[in-house]
Amino acid sequence: MARTLNSRGATVRLAAESDPILDVKDPRETGTGALLGDAALGAAGAAILGSITGDRTIATEELLAGAAASVIIGNTTAPPSHRCGTQQNCGTHPAPRFAVPVMLLFLTTPGEDYLQDSLLLGLREVLGAGVVDCPRKEVLYQNCPRPAETLYGRGFTLWKTLPEIAIDRTRIEERWQRGEFTGVVFASIARQLPWFRQWERRGWLRGRRVALLDGEDNAGFTRRQMGSGLWALSLRFPLYKRERDDFNRRLARSIAFAIPGSKIRISPPPKTQLFAKHVQCDEAYKLPAVAAHCQKRYAFADEGAYYEDIGRSHYAVTMKKAGWDCMRHYEIAANGTVMAFHLLAEKPVGCAPYGLRDMENVVAFRTAAELQIKLDRIAAQGLYPSLQAQSQAWAQRQSCAVRAREFLADWLG
Repeated sequence: MARTLNSRGATVRLAAESDPILDVKDPRETGTGALLGDAALGAAGAAILGSITGDRTIATEELLAGAAASVIIGNTTAPPSHRCGTQQNCGTHPAPRFAVPVMLLFLTTPGEDYLQDSLLLGLREVLGAGVVDCPRKEVLYQNCPRPAETLYGRGFTLWKTLPEIAIDRTRIEERWQRGEFTGVVFASIARQLPWFRQWERRGWLRGRRVALLDGEDNAGFTRRQMGSGLWALSLRFPLYKRERDDFNRRLARSIAFAIPGSKIRISPPPKTQLFAKHVQCDEAYKLPAVAAHCQKRYAFADEGAYYEDIGRSHYAVTMKKAGWDCMRHYEIAANGTVMAFHLLAEKPVGCAPYGLRDMENVVAFRTAAELQIKLDRIAAQGLYPSLQAQSQAWAQRQSCAVRAREFLADWLG
């Protein structure tokens, strides 16, 4: 933490301090995008110093100096990167061990949110009552009064699954100030900025463990998020984002959706059909087998029937929707079926899902003709059992509990 600042020939002692600027940097990243990312970090750091010292008009050359220094330092002293849910880490984190019991405050938003909800399910599985969801995440609990058909995706997979246990949600702010909690997770920071800013103005976050989740579909930061300063928070607090473009993957840490371990089949049913019934991909309908059997609209009102249809299929077609990370990817693999993933090769490296490899645990395709050629090759060479086994192994690494352990290890160490 800098104690003095040299500017315009004068040395100024800093009477204020900011939280550390935390960047996880891979020293092998030396391309243009990586260097621009380092430059942005340095320039942003200079801007933050300006806000600390009261110098609201930091000169252009000072910003550029910060940018240049960050490019040099970032590529000579960077530590190895830590990532949640990436191919490098998937399923490799043991249960974190801490010197004292962990007690997390998990600040939620109402409604369905695949990222925060799957992570909360995993944290509850790992920590039990050691994670306090506040406000209570109503849609996750088995006694949620909302009918499943009124929930997003008809309530399949995540929602109305969590059993009730004794959780003390009283006097949360008082208990936070007393230090009762190890850390706090703002579970949808893009929607919680006013709440976050209030806590920050009160000084409640200084010197405390804070994690920010961004489960929004946009891979970059939107104009509104840039204007609100959301991007700059990633320089001071760990920001976990599932959709990341080449720029903001240098600012945000990776994370991905997860699926409850109870929804992952150990023994899939016998395969009786080529494709699962629900297919939204237009390109896939150029295949006669898809055109004759499948439909774009929701085909099932019941989760069990939906899973059974996937499980009886050799393949299920999936693709990017609003974002690259979709719960359908995990549902397919969890039911012992191989994904046929449209345009997977176009997925940015910084976007979830991670660890999918064409013709190893997924079949990627750009055109219907390419998909047909690959399916013919798999059938002719007897490759399906290996593909299926690798797909199931990938699914096991995507459980909510695994994701929670990855998150805790990355955030709390």
